[in-house]
Amino acid sequence: MSLRYHLATLLLGKATVLPMIKGVTIAALVLAAASLADQQMSYGRYTDAALKLVREIDHSFRR
Repeated sequence: MSLRYHLATLLLGKATVLPMIKGVTIAALVLAAASLADQQMSYGRYTDAALKLVREIDHSFRR
């Protein structure tokens, strides 16, 4: 299906954005819970490593 069809569907209200918002919210909550568990169990080692990796990926795209 074309981009024009998807945009028209969104603009005319035949599609809903709520499932996407729900999915993003669930993903954010799961990541927050994993980060809290990491802070409690391993003093944030894995969270720090993951954030460092994200920074390196972001830096590589900005070159």
